[in-house]
Amino acid sequence: MMIRSSILLIALFTLISASTAKAQGLNFGIRAGLNYASFLGETSPEETRGLTNGFHFGINVGYELNDLFFLRGEILYTQQGTSYDYSGDGYYVFNTLTNNRFVIQDSTNLSLDISNAYVSFPLTAHVTALDKWEFHAGGYVSFLVSPIAAGTWRFGSRENVNHLFEQGLNFNFRSDEPGEQNIFADPILLIVDGQDASVPSLVGAYFLFQEDRGNFINSVDFGLTGGVSYFLNRGLYVGLKGWYGLKDISNNNVDYNLNRLNPDGSFQFSDDFDRNLNFDISIGFKF
Repeated sequence: MMIRSSILLIALFTLISASTAKAQGLNFGIRAGLNYASFLGETSPEETRGLTNGFHFGINVGYELNDLFFLRGEILYTQQGTSYDYSGDGYYVFNTLTNNRFVIQDSTNLSLDISNAYVSFPLTAHVTALDKWEFHAGGYVSFLVSPIAAGTWRFGSRENVNHLFEQGLNFNFRSDEPGEQNIFADPILLIVDGQDASVPSLVGAYFLFQEDRGNFINSVDFGLTGGVSYFLNRGLYVGLKGWYGLKDISNNNVDYNLNRLNPDGSFQFSDDFDRNLNFDISIGFKF
């Protein structure tokens, strides 16, 4: 519903702006297309990150300084993120039916697709070459509107089937609460170190935490952007654009290690720097 409303508002603004752009001496445009994104940052040998895809849609207004050079500002709805996989030894926090809380180490396989929706405001300088080519570079600032993720967590091994389970992950990094789980999903009943334990079959982003440590994805991102466009005619073009984040997008107070604990058995949190990397392919029109 939020995405549909955003598209309708942008379309309305497009019609209004198009009617006045020529009178103001401005260069107006609209573009949409696909994103291919990931996170860049330090990873352990057990971790891998890959590309995830999304879409973008936005409007832009340019101011021509001369026949070859102009500036362009844009309002863009864009989906970015990453695919994340962990395979190796790891820890899991169990709660027994008698409310004892303890940690077990065993084989861990976690798969997660993260999708972060932003409203982005890039500002770029453009150079026209050979009539059909346009090159641009500049910077951007983006504001997070919807950080979600989905995946599975498989814990345990055939050597100890008593605590072997597969858990569904359904994350909303902005609205999920510590310890939150889906109460309508059937729990998984296990025997862990001789004690009866229960594992929720579907959980939120912060289900292993007992206190609020903030949101995993930071609300603001900024960085550099640049790309190239090829004009099929005077108005219609296809383009390729790259985005390179300069801000750590993950909250280090929440980003815990799956395979390392503190001496007292508490989580050990990461202090690495994760940045957005995104490439988008667009089709657009310039009035």
